[in-house]
Amino acid sequence: MILKIDADFYLMISRLLFFAFFVASLFRVSAQPQLELFSVATGFSSPVSIANANDGSNRLFIVERGGQIKIINHIPTGTVLPLPFLNISGIIASGGESGLLGLVFHPQFPDTPYFFVNYTINETGQLKTKVVRYTVSADPNIADINSALQILEVDQPHDNHNAGDIKFGPDGYLYITMGDGGSGEDPDNYAQDTASLLGSLLRIDISGDDFPADPDANYMIPPTNPFVGFPGYREEFWSIGLRNPWRISFDRMTGDLWIADVGQVMREEVNFQQNGSAGGQNYGWSCKEGNQSPFFNPCIPGPLTDPIFDYVRADGRSITGGFVYRGNAFSNLKGYYVVADYATGNFWTINSTNFNDVTKFPLLSNIASFGESDSGELYAAKRNSGTIYRVFDSTACEDVVQISVHNDSLYLADSLINSDAPVTIGPAIQYFSPNIELSSPFSVAINANFEAQTISCFQQIITGQF
Repeated sequence: MILKIDADFYLMISRLLFFAFFVASLFRVSAQPQLELFSVATGFSSPVSIANANDGSNRLFIVERGGQIKIINHIPTGTVLPLPFLNISGIIASGGESGLLGLVFHPQFPDTPYFFVNYTINETGQLKTKVVRYTVSADPNIADINSALQILEVDQPHDNHNAGDIKFGPDGYLYITMGDGGSGEDPDNYAQDTASLLGSLLRIDISGDDFPADPDANYMIPPTNPFVGFPGYREEFWSIGLRNPWRISFDRMTGDLWIADVGQVMREEVNFQQNGSAGGQNYGWSCKEGNQSPFFNPCIPGPLTDPIFDYVRADGRSITGGFVYRGNAFSNLKGYYVVADYATGNFWTINSTNFNDVTKFPLLSNIASFGESDSGELYAAKRNSGTIYRVFDSTACEDVVQISVHNDSLYLADSLINSDAPVTIGPAIQYFSPNIELSSPFSVAINANFEAQTISCFQQIITGQF
């Protein structure tokens, strides 16, 4: 028999479910994404970067500041391989803002089996940033530790503001972020010193060597770099006037460049370069911070480029640059740049075609980096807990209600669904007792031995419903 309930109670439940479905439908019509985070894997030690090999394996490579790179081999189950992909903990200088900081694979990987890392090292008392190339061994999950080839090195006057990100652009060149050398207020004005590589974004060609007499420099200067042939300027420059551009990214669809630069006392900022830019931008540090002018130091003559987005210290104190979402799981999130503040846990989405379309989401602090999977899904690393999260848009999830069956001998029941399972909200949820043919539809039957509650998008992912 069908389980009976009081008519007024049934009417109330039906109206509540219909209202929930109606309201949720309104939200789904909206194109505005709603960010949430879902834990994928944990147990990492101070993760500071996430990369993929773009080889179809959909592995995530997690960079630990202490010098190891580990692999999440199967994202749905959060399976982490027991052996690290690379372990250079014995050679790097780690602590504070120093350590193993960046990772990128060659654009033609695995046909060209190289990857590049950015780390700090202390050599005879001098802290340095090094960019080094390694080769992947015959085992795709293990690097050849003896294959190191130094590409570039830069002396660091202090142990902070090392930046450390490396990315290949759509032009095939390697982009390297360099902080201003550290301390505070850029005391030596390195970000405006055209003879120093500090406080800048570099662009180099790793396909050859313009410095055959120097074993520590194995790269070429792209002929289209903006300051080639300019007296007094380093030709490696792509852009200057940066304080600590901790994380950058290229939009995988448009090729546009996004630079998040950590501020000091006034603003955190996001800078934008459209694909096809000739480079040469001066972002103004340290005569300028965000859209403000603290005048710590003078800027060199010439135009300054304003950020497309900045925020005040009440909203955050250390920006972690993200990515423009181009995955396939969340249609409403496509085309939005996702960025976070490490200190406050605020996240923002910025519409990549309308920079005034910005939404803030208070979510989770200590996010040190974002990364993409092969397929373009977005992930975030929480440094202090060693957890990797998937970034998702809750508007993509079905609105569901949980029907929980109490373990009561009088009301044990079977149904079109299993006990304690989520059901998509519809005009009516059909629930059957054991002796009713499943071909006979009936309306929902809920009484004191049943409970109904809505389920969040986060819970749907946990239960495998999304």
